[in-house]
Amino acid sequence: MSTVDQSTVSAASGHGASGAWPALVGAGATDEEQRLWSLLELSCDWVWEMDESLRFTCVKRMNPDRLMLKDEEILGRRRWELGGELIRPATWDEHQAALEARQPFRDLVIRRWHSSGEAVYHMTSGDPVFDAGGRFRGYRGVGKDITEHIRTQESVERLATFDALTRLPNRQAFDERAQRL
Repeated sequence: MSTVDQSTVSAASGHGASGAWPALVGAGATDEEQRLWSLLELSCDWVWEMDESLRFTCVKRMNPDRLMLKDEEILGRRRWELGGELIRPATWDEHQAALEARQPFRDLVIRRWHSSGEAVYHMTSGDPVFDAGGRFRGYRGVGKDITEHIRTQESVERLATFDALTRLPNRQAFDERAQRL
């Protein structure tokens, strides 16, 4: 992806930050930039950027239906201001400390509740961005909806510990509970 400041990114499309990035990989993009963008589309559901104060400045959705939050709910806010329950790491304070220390982070998992009452799980990773002078400029990263993966994992765990016929805890579940006592 080309190195472009945020004002250029926002101006590139005329309809806000979330629609800007495709303009950067259009007709003027190098083959390498187009390959990179293609790989991003295959591997994540959205890409994002934060500024020096850790506020979201840009969100590009690869699949518009995969991120339940709207752009206006995200842009200008910090990740911990968006709500949701942090699954990994254990606390928002832990994540905030890592960001303030300018550390990269991987596989941050957040559970949010859809208006239907269903849990939705998002996983995100990011790297700090520094300018040529070594000045911290923010973060850049990717996100993915992992709800189906989590549901499948929970289903497998249920099947492993409950009898399918009686729906009662099976021997494995009994043994695990007995060992905890």
